[in-house]
Amino acid sequence: MKVLRVLYVLRPSGVEANLRASAERWRANGIDIDILATGPEVGPFAPALRAVGYRIEHLPQEPVAAFAKRYLAMLRRNRYDLVHVQAEQGNIATVGIARLATSRVVRSCHNSFNFRGPLRVERTLQRRLLRALGIVHVSVSASVARSEWFNFRNPTLRVPNAFDDQRFRPPTPGERAAARAAVGVGDDDFVVVSVGNCSRIKNHSAVIEALPPLSGQDKHVLYLHVGAEEDGAPERQLAERLGAAGHVRFLGQRDDVDRLLHAADCYVMPSLQEGLSNAALEALASGVPVALADVPGLRDLRDEVPGIHWMTPDSAGVERAITSLRALPGEERVRTTQSTVARTHAQFAMDRHVRRYVDLYEGRLHAAT
Repeated sequence: MKVLRVLYVLRPSGVEANLRASAERWRANGIDIDILATGPEVGPFAPALRAVGYRIEHLPQEPVAAFAKRYLAMLRRNRYDLVHVQAEQGNIATVGIARLATSRVVRSCHNSFNFRGPLRVERTLQRRLLRALGIVHVSVSASVARSEWFNFRNPTLRVPNAFDDQRFRPPTPGERAAARAAVGVGDDDFVVVSVGNCSRIKNHSAVIEALPPLSGQDKHVLYLHVGAEEDGAPERQLAERLGAAGHVRFLGQRDDVDRLLHAADCYVMPSLQEGLSNAALEALASGVPVALADVPGLRDLRDEVPGIHWMTPDSAGVERAITSLRALPGEERVRTTQSTVARTHAQFAMDRHVRRYVDLYEGRLHAAT
């Protein structure tokens, strides 16, 4: 089966990381995937996706008339069996034009969009139109499914996100020691890690604001901030103002997240909302104690994975969470993370994720024949 995945700008985020990790598994299931980037640039993650065998095309959505003409020509030329749209931006155009070229279109919903006013009305009408065209909508979590129904009256199927289960696993003692040495931290350092590009939603400022009181308890607290910073580096400036700059390392985007998790003593995610975070799944699978904000998208993991420490998404909540995780006795820490790792690998393994989509694709193919 030949499938086109439509994204916006190809960045090192959840969808793209999953595609890179699952490339061979799609081919093993008879699914041949091309990727289309519709943003103003193809994006920095394109080389990584090409390296694992994906064919990538770039058609910017602007100007719309030129995009529509080139997009429809590409779809007809390549004769895809199914188009899977995974970008919210311009979804009416990308989905509607795909519907002209094939009877089989799937659209994913990745976030809990809490739109208000005219924008909610607009998106409700858009989704209604797409359903009338026979488009199947898929949510990546129960929170996203609830958001789609509550905000837009849009029923969706659910296919949870996954993580690279061949890469993310607990370290051996030797691997942990090597990871800490590579990062340059000692036995007395308590290492806190977060993974994710900066934005208001990711709320990394809550971690930075928690550092001064934590540092008063123990001068060796160190926060490894993994992900691209915003323009102007406001979080770096916040750390300077609070006198916490010596306790933060801004590492930028990294391709060795597994090693950084191996070096960590705890992982924190103070997001204000999520779809279903791949970064959180990677941390849970790596055996590091994890503290997550009790918010939509992350909260879905409460019944799926044991051993998560839940916190409010503010500096006080982060401070309490890190203090509690530091106080965990060694035996309890090991016992908790072992059950956490086992459950995460069972529920969110990549093979299970791919198989669910293969079943959906094949079901759509057979329904249209």
